[in-house]
This record gives sequence, C-alpha cells and structure tokens, in this order.
Amino acid sequence: MQWVRILVLILISALPIVLLFFWLNTHALVNFLLLLLAGICSLILAALIQQAIPAYNPLFTVFVRGAFVEELGRLILLLLFLQLKNINTPGMGMITGFGFAFAENIAYGIVDMQSAFLRVITTFPLHGSCGSRVAASIQVWNGTPARAVLWFVSAVTIHGTYNITVINEYFPWFLPVLIAFFAFASSLYSIHRER
Repeated sequence: MQWVRILVLILISALPIVLLFFWLNTHALVNFLLLLLAGICSLILAALIQQAIPAYNPLFTVFVRGAFVEELGRLILLLLFLQLKNINTPGMGMITGFGFAFAENIAYGIVDMQSAFLRVITTFPLHGSCGSRVAASIQVWNGTPARAVLWFVSAVTIHGTYNITVINEYFPWFLPVLIAFFAFASSLYSIHRER
C-alpha cells in the first residue's frame, strides 16, 4: 500500500510541472526535462553543501544555510546547463525551480504524506519564482552586474522570508502562502512580458 501512496505523491507533485510545460508552450521537451533534472540535481548539491555548514542560529540557518545555499545550487546548475545550451530565460529558471520543488516534495512526502499535499500549494510557486530570479540574474550579468546581484539577492530574500514564516509559529499560517503566490505572480508576469 505504501507504493500507492508514493505513486499518488509523484502524480500530485508532477501536476504543476505539466501545467508549467503547457503554459510556457515550449516545444523543446528534451530541454524542459534537462532543466527539471538540473533542479533535482541542485537539491542534491544544496543538501551536500548544507551538511558542511553548521547551524548557528535560526536566522543564519534559514537565510544562509537554507535559502542562500539552495539558490546557489540552482545558480551553479543553471550555469552548467548554459554551457550545454547557449540560451537563458527566467522561464528556464522557473523550470529548474519546479524540478527542485518536485524532488523536495517527494522527499518530504515520503516522511509525511499530508504535508506533501500542502507543500505542493506553496513550494512550486516559491521555488519557481526564485528560480526565475536566479536565471534573470545570469541573463543580465554581462550588461549590469549590480542588477544581477539584486536579482539573486531577491531570490534569497524571498526564499528566506518564506522559510522563516513557515517555521515561526508567530506568523499567521497564510503569510507563507501569500509570499509564495505574490513572488510567483510577479515571475509569471515577467516571463509573459518577455515573450
């Protein structure tokens, strides 16, 4: 019966990816799948780096060990992807973010199935929006490095703020949802405007 739960978890976690594929209206399925794989690999890379960094205090843990390291992993994998393909858009970053969210959701869902259903609602928008910002930082690096740094810092700030509102019981339950959805909406708008 456990395998049925895992299959349901995979299908539910794959739904946002399918919706993104159709929304982006991409015809490059191989690139799409490679970017999802890059997102999954960025989760593994971030987890390895996080194991080497001690947890000092909650803010350091949330913003540096958590958000910064995860966005850095996404940045590294997007840069590696760009070595293979000479294209970059915030949409590519969003796909990578969805790959990250997919793997993270499966990992959390195996431990706690109920949290996985709730996590689908916020982690895909969160990681997708942060991924699009990381890709935007790469995109503008050659022309305006200061703007590139701002894009990257915005991804880390959104991610860290989301994390702190999730783990801190003093924040209302809907605040992380609002953070994820507003960040996602602004990323979708940027991607739509770029097309």
